[in-house]
Amino acid sequence: MGLLHRFSEDELKRECRAEIERLEHWLRRLIAERFSECFGADILNARDLSGYHCVRSELRKRVVTMMDTRPGRYGRSVDALLIEDLVDVVCKKPLYDAAFKPALEVAFPHGNEEARTFLERITIVRNPAAHANPISVRQAEQVICYVGDVIDSLRAYFASRAMSDEYNAPRLLRMWDSLGNEFRAGPEPVFGASDDFGADPKNHLRPGDTLSIEIELDPAYDNEGIKVLWAGNQFHEETTSLRWSRTMTNADVAQAFILNIHIISNKPWHRFGSLDDGWHLLYRVLPPVT
Repeated sequence: MGLLHRFSEDELKRECRAEIERLEHWLRRLIAERFSECFGADILNARDLSGYHCVRSELRKRVVTMMDTRPGRYGRSVDALLIEDLVDVVCKKPLYDAAFKPALEVAFPHGNEEARTFLERITIVRNPAAHANPISVRQAEQVICYVGDVIDSLRAYFASRAMSDEYNAPRLLRMWDSLGNEFRAGPEPVFGASDDFGADPKNHLRPGDTLSIEIELDPAYDNEGIKVLWAGNQFHEETTSLRWSRTMTNADVAQAFILNIHIISNKPWHRFGSLDDGWHLLYRVLPPVT
């Protein structure tokens, strides 16, 4: 970690922000899946084995307010939780013992208080890393090391679950585009799901506009050698890239500009016959302004 001394403070902050964001994605996934399995998919109203709300009252109220004031911003209530909130939920002892211990015991073999101690050393860096306050090289080291330990533990946990899946094949986890749309998959493959973004004027495109899309695959699976098929009315692109972009032309003008994203592993079989997972996205490409 002595190499970190070579980086500027801005570079250290940027790396810390990226690591904390990675941790947020993994913890949201863990909470969403384990709540659904143990307490119920509605985390705001879920109750533990003693009958108490799993999420404390003030946090439930704040999440409801955030979702009401920014409709469409959060696909799920768990997406409105900050990193501090995620840590608070995961490290609450009754919840930790009932739902989260199997996923985190590799990183924290001594239980929820050990998990809270190390995770809070990460969360304390979030605000200074995002603003003008300085952070130390030691804090950056802690963020990078501790996040790595947690994600390794979670990856091993989800990988063990994937190995027990009859169809152990890659699946789509998340998609986001250059227009600000985001979609997160649930615990099951999403093939057959369709999202129509064309009704919202903010998603309308015209010839000359560029649309870019990035996808995230479930890292619990072996994604080596996967192919991504990006296909529409006027194009058919097979790549290994998880990012796609296209500058619209007159040929793309359509009330329903369809983009199919298909994930194909290098296995001799596939979960859905010829592919392993996929999304269907619809946008609207308007005629050029005359």
